This record gives sequence, structure tokens and C-alpha cells, in this order.
Amino acid sequence: MRLLVFIALSAALAGCADIVRSPSKEFEQPIVLNAEHQKGLAGFTDSGTDNKAFAISESGHWGYGGGTNVNFGERVALSVCQEYAKGPCRIYASAGSLNQSAYAAFAAASKRALSALRVPADRDYHQESKDWQIDPPTEIRGSANMEGSTPVALPGVRTIRTAQLVRMIKREQPALIDARGWGAPAFDTLPNAYVIDWIGWPVRTRSPLGEGRLRGDLGPIMAAVEADKTKPVVVFCESSTCWLSINAILRIQSLGYSNIWWYRGGTLAWKEAGLPFVKQVPYATLWSYAIN
Repeated sequence: MRLLVFIALSAALAGCADIVRSPSKEFEQPIVLNAEHQKGLAGFTDSGTDNKAFAISESGHWGYGGGTNVNFGERVALSVCQEYAKGPCRIYASAGSLNQSAYAAFAAASKRALSALRVPADRDYHQESKDWQIDPPTEIRGSANMEGSTPVALPGVRTIRTAQLVRMIKREQPALIDARGWGAPAFDTLPNAYVIDWIGWPVRTRSPLGEGRLRGDLGPIMAAVEADKTKPVVVFCESSTCWLSINAILRIQSLGYSNIWWYRGGTLAWKEAGLPFVKQVPYATLWSYAIN
């Protein structure tokens, strides 16, 4: 049984013609509230729940909730909205500072960063090619400890270094997925990255169907990120000692995506190369599975 306490009733780089979808394109314009949204917002406004948040989708679905802290309330709102929308939602309002204006700010910051993006020297950054002689995994790492030496390669996946990734971004803007999740250190991420909350964490549930349900919910989220499973998807976390990206890749692979790239160096390699970050906003969350 989910341990959720909630109330519920119901993104582009200038000059790159190849870009089809990006969070910047999606986030530039706010979602306009329709009649269904307004009904939900009325209940949200009247609710006396602590640390509450209200999430909405372009399809007209919504969810709200609260809890012990603001992050809890925001994740509950997103989880509920996604359950009805069968896809990503946005925080419209919360007891914290997150709202639709944060998404527009992410879009603007990403576009500025990408327009000025430079290709760094073609070398290793922050041990991104370090070989610890670790065998690639065959299944999700179930430990709560996601820190540890990683293999240098994963079956069916291409590993990409920092300079190569920048060239790819400037050439075609692949879908970038931040597997650290929402609320990662410093609340920053790569420009135009989709932050999918808890995509890399193991399922903490007594039910043997937990992993299957998570992947079932991940399917429409990934379809919103990139419907064409042959197009490039780049997954990263913090560094070459972070397993969140590996877990995320295994899940994305299971959905049939065939052009996955692993940015093994992650945000620490990106930082060492002197490349820009933007403040995170959540694209979607799988948080409810991690607290079961």
C-alpha cells in the first residue's frame, strides 16, 4: 500500500533546425487553466493541508496534496496528476517557490546557456573514462547505496565523454535525462535536461510487481520525452561512481529504446569542463515507488 497522504480528485537551441522536442520548448508557455483545472484549484485553495501543492497537465488533469514538508506535497501533487494524465505534469502552485514561472525561467536559462555553449578540450574530465574493472550489471541495482565504481561500458549502450556530448548537443540536441532526480545537489542540471525524479532508484516495495508498475508508468513519460525510440537519448547522473544512471538506462532499454548514450562523467565532469548549469524543474516523478 502506498504511503502517500494526499487529497486528489482527479524547452530550443537557436539555430538548430533539427530540434523537435525539448523541455525548453514545452516550458516556454504556461499551461492555461481550463474548467477542470479551475475545479481542482478551488479545492486546493480551500484545503487546509500543510505544505500543499497543485499540479496540472496540458490534457486538463490535475492533482494536489500535502504532507510533512514542501517536497513531499509537490511530489504527491505530481504523482496524482500523472496518474490521471498518464504523462508528465507541472507544478502550478505550491507552499514553496515552485510554480509555472520556474518552468519558463528554466526554458530561458537553457536557451541562453545552449546558445553560448562551447566545445571543451577533448580530454577526460573527472574520471569519466576511469576503468575500475567492474562487470556490467544484468539487473537493477537494488541497494539503497547508489555510490560505487561503475563499469566503463553497458551492453547495447554507447558511452559518451564530455566534449563528444557537447558536439552532439550542438548538432542535434538529443533528449538529456537527469537520473539524479529532482532536488539533486545544488538543484542544478544540464541545460534542457529532463529531470525525471527517482528514475534511477530501486523500487522499495514488498510487491513483486513494483518494478513492472514503475516501468509501466515510465513508458508514457518517456514517450512524452521522445516518442521515436530510435532517436538518441543521453542519460547521466553525478559521476562515474553513480549508479542512478545505470538503473535508469536499464529501465529505458526495457521500453525498447535502442539509441541510448551514457554520459558516465555526469554533472561533475560537466562542471570540471567549465560548462553551464541551469536550475532544475521536475519533468515527472516516479517517487511513489521509492517510498513504498
